[in-house]
Amino acid sequence: MPRIIHMPALNESVYASRGGGAWHVAGNEPAPSPRRALVSRTPRLGDGVVCVTGFEYFARAKQEPLILRLGAACKRLRGWSDCYSHLLAATGRADGVVEPVMHPWDGAATTVIMEEAGGKYTDWMGRATAHSTNAVLSNGLVHDELMAIIGRPDAPHRV
Repeated sequence: MPRIIHMPALNESVYASRGGGAWHVAGNEPAPSPRRALVSRTPRLGDGVVCVTGFEYFARAKQEPLILRLGAACKRLRGWSDCYSHLLAATGRADGVVEPVMHPWDGAATTVIMEEAGGKYTDWMGRATAHSTNAVLSNGLVHDELMAIIGRPDAPHRV
């Protein structure tokens, strides 16, 4: 079954199905051609871009210190919607995404898309599932660094 992240206002989508690869479609042409979606090859978090939904999500999850640690560890920290952050990671324009508040519908498509694009999607405990209250996505190369910064949260948070 194909999974898709579609950003109609940007004329951009990324989609995948297990074993079929991940594909990126962007542009204003009537029928833009799909290109293979691949995660970045940035090897170190210190050289990377990390996306978050926004500070208020970290505050609601009582994880404010984490956003400060993330900002100190990466080259750039940027706030986007979870959907667009996930698209950026799957197409190599962001190296990681850290989400303190997730629902299954927020990550259901992303789990397959990231895997097929060559990346990784887990919750903060390292489980590869969209059925968690948080998530970390990466190009795979910086995943361990992100997990070390996140640490083991005291308890999952659902807001």
